[in-house]
Amino acid sequence: MGIALDSAGNVWVTNAGFFISIPGKSVAALIGLAAPVLTPMQACLQKGQNVCLP
Repeated sequence: MGIALDSAGNVWVTNAGFFISIPGKSVAALIGLAAPVLTPMQACLQKGQNVCLP
């Protein structure tokens, strides 16, 4: 299983068949679950956006 976050705040989860009840491989997207981020961090320093705060 793998988890990734994108800059829009979406969470992506992969299933490589680790669960017996769910055979095969799949990808799920949890839209808007995390907070959006501004990358690279240098842009946060230059623009002073609140989205860059932890």
